Formats: sequence, C-alpha cells, structure tokens
Amino acid sequence: MQSELRINVIQGQYELLLLHNIKVPAKDAIAVLALREKWASLRISAKTKDLRMKIVKKKFKAETEDKVADFASACKALKVEYVEDGPATDGVQLNKGLELLNAYREKTAVMRATQEDLLIAQRLFKIDLTLVP
Repeated sequence: MQSELRINVIQGQYELLLLHNIKVPAKDAIAVLALREKWASLRISAKTKDLRMKIVKKKFKAETEDKVADFASACKALKVEYVEDGPATDGVQLNKGLELLNAYREKTAVMRATQEDLLIAQRLFKIDLTLVP
C-alpha cells in the first residue's frame, strides 16, 4: 500500500512537469510510466514464490518438530546417564570423576548449541517453544 501511494506521488509529479511543458529525459518518463507495471509484476512474483514455499515450510516445520522431540529425548537420556554413571556417583575416584565431569561439560556444550539452533528454527516456523531439562 505504501509503495502504491509513493508510485502515485511520483507519477503525479511527472504529470505536473509535463503539464507545465518542462522537459523530462525520455528514459525517466518511460521509467515512470512503467513503474506501476513493474510493481505489480514484483508483487505477483513475490506472492507466487511465497505460495510455492508453503510446501517447503511445512516440510521443514515437521522436521523441526521431530528434531525437537528427539532432542528432548536425548536430554532426558543424558540426565539419566549423568545421575546413574556421572561424576557424583558412589565409588568414583577423584581423577575419574574429573574426567567424567569434563566429558559431561563437553556433551552439554554441544547440546546447548543444538538447543539454540532448534530455538531459532522454532521461532522461524512459529512452533511453540519446548522447554527441555
């Protein structure tokens, strides 16, 4: 709507110039006359592309939802693993506990990066954000 109003203003200005017999370069006059057609063509092209992308968006949305579900399961599995076999379990030696702690830090860093990517995708596809432990 705003662009169409701007086109009207521009065409009105050129009509005013012509009305007062002010010389306008021919290429500018042709460009002004073609402006509305180019705008209409651009809008049609954009709407067509948007309609074509709906199928692709739907596919990626479904894939993202599946990835979020898989990620939530992986988080729960990591939590269970940490509680059952992590550095704080009974009988773990100090050195072994430190190794386990560092290993879990690395795993959680990778999972946090994955979570950030999934959050971006959820926002992009307007999927309800899923809280994972």
